[in-house]
Amino acid sequence: EELHNTRIGVTAVYPGATRTGLARNVQASSEAQRQENARNFERFPLRPPEKVARSVVRGLLRNDARVVTGYDGLAMSAMQRLSPETGHRSVGAFYRKVSEPGLFASLDKLR
Repeated sequence: EELHNTRIGVTAVYPGATRTGLARNVQASSEAQRQENARNFERFPLRPPEKVARSVVRGLLRNDARVVTGYDGLAMSAMQRLSPETGHRSVGAFYRKVSEPGLFASLDKLR
């Protein structure tokens, strides 16, 4: 809102599950746990990063306020719009189910 009359644009990006090395590179307590985290992540329909990037660039060029790709991105966007705190907690709960519990316990300590 405060940037409305400026040449600065702001775009929120909700990419959803994208085929990247993120799940394979997340810190884990062991190699076996890291591999399990990656397998859990791979169960979801992953979009090619090139397709996601095209959508993001198109949205940036159009100065869209929001760029959403995939059904999971749409769900994240909707949750954030309805209730940012609930959306944040829901996404956190989801990722706690598909990855190592100890990782999120250590992240919570950083808050």
